[in-house]
Amino acid sequence: MVVPVPGRFAFGVVLVISFNFIILFGTLFLHALYKLHQESLKTIILVPFLIGISVFVQQLLCLFFPYVIFALGILVFVPALSVFIISLFYLQPCTTIKSELTHNCVLTAFFSAVVLFYMLVRDILGYGTISFPVPAGIKEFMLFDASMVPFTAFFASVPGILTTTVLCFVIATYCKNKLMIVSRAEKIHG
Repeated sequence: MVVPVPGRFAFGVVLVISFNFIILFGTLFLHALYKLHQESLKTIILVPFLIGISVFVQQLLCLFFPYVIFALGILVFVPALSVFIISLFYLQPCTTIKSELTHNCVLTAFFSAVVLFYMLVRDILGYGTISFPVPAGIKEFMLFDASMVPFTAFFASVPGILTTTVLCFVIATYCKNKLMIVSRAEKIHG
């Protein structure tokens, strides 16, 4: 979700707000589908619903952050695609709406925190600022002059974020495999 987005924290904030609204309404919609016993139509009905919710959220956010929404353009629909993919693979229906919302809120809170951290690092390393969305555009707080450290601009670029993402996945996979080996060794010897 963050790769094609400009490397500003302000854009990450708007996308996370959009993502959370779409998850909330998507969860309620999926729960209604399961209650109506329409699971077989989930994929067919969910796509237009998510697009509609994305348009609604985009227009709502446009009232508060018009310049940021204009700068994001079509990327405002990226959270809808993310929600659709997550709903296909990860979101499982629970017995009650409360448990389903709680479960999904925990997942989206973690995802939102990771996205915001990623965007914050991109903003700091790439531009030397922390930016926030405001109705008149973006408010920047200068931390250091990023032009004095030439290699940091790489982290704000698309190749930089792709490289960073791949490195994070490699490190996470390596750590997961090592922990799995340790847990197996403890079961065998323990």
